[in-house]
Amino acid sequence: MAATRKTQIIKVIGATITIVLTAGTPVGMYYGGISWFGVGFFLVTGYFCMLTQEAFYHRYFAHQSFKTSRTFQFIMGILAELAPVRGPIWWAANHRDHHKYTDTERDPHTPTKGWWQSYMGWVYTDAYIAHNYKNAADLTRYKELRIIDKLFWVPMLVSFILCYWLGSHLEQTRPELGTNGLQLLVFGGFMRVLYPIHIMAWINYFTHSTYYNWGYRNFDSPDTSRNVWFLGILGAGVGWHNNHHKHGRYASTRVMWWEIDASAALIWVLEKCGIVWNVRWIPESYREEARAYRALVAAHGEPEPRIGVGPSEGRRPQTTGSTSVSEEASLTSAATPEERLAS
Repeated sequence: MAATRKTQIIKVIGATITIVLTAGTPVGMYYGGISWFGVGFFLVTGYFCMLTQEAFYHRYFAHQSFKTSRTFQFIMGILAELAPVRGPIWWAANHRDHHKYTDTERDPHTPTKGWWQSYMGWVYTDAYIAHNYKNAADLTRYKELRIIDKLFWVPMLVSFILCYWLGSHLEQTRPELGTNGLQLLVFGGFMRVLYPIHIMAWINYFTHSTYYNWGYRNFDSPDTSRNVWFLGILGAGVGWHNNHHKHGRYASTRVMWWEIDASAALIWVLEKCGIVWNVRWIPESYREEARAYRALVAAHGEPEPRIGVGPSEGRRPQTTGSTSVSEEASLTSAATPEERLAS
């Protein structure tokens, strides 16, 4: 695919953001110092941005796990762009390709293409930068989403200015906090953005890596996805990746009791407040299926992943309604775990 001028501009913007934030962090720490307030500010704002990435970009824009108003849809896009890889339409379009072509050559960030391509290189690949958005028509019909998709860097830049202002203000009014403008720009700005970006990159690689093979599987999904506990916690629920890949439409990734899903908790609160509705929560039958599979694995061992066979092959995430009949039917089209273990 010939790289267009627009594609090159976007690539330069993305690379510039990554380089400035990565190099600026240690330099800013040196000159701005470190304080408990700065560290705490990073922990709160960083995890907030992780929540907006996972609950809004991932579960809403990519998978339509719940419904909301057009106004709050716009707000979700803005909040997620406080720490953007790109805009909400671009994120959703590429992620839908990831689910449709999981672990195949058409998967944007499969580990089979190498560590760097899976971790970060795919973001700078022309074909993915210039996605045609044909699989995101449900999002491109909103003019305001198209605008913020193009100006994805603006909310982040505004937040940097506010962080610097707040730090400078606190330096004058609350000197006992030990903070300043440069320090909060680094901890509440640069590091806040880098946190969800790198967590998502870890997800892309480590939850699909057959080399490290970390974690466990609750389901015999047609891919290499695995649940990695520390990424489940650090990633606000996205680390329970095998649960998600089995049925991507659900608003929660929590299947077993110990699988903490902070994003589902946020969605639950928004539902109780009437801000979102028609939330697709996991049915009990889903958990029963997981317990049955875990018992089978405990007795016979874990079967080899069946790449590209079953519900992920040729399936595009839909934009309305619950899990489709064809999607459910495809779950039974491939060999069951029992049949494969018996063969």
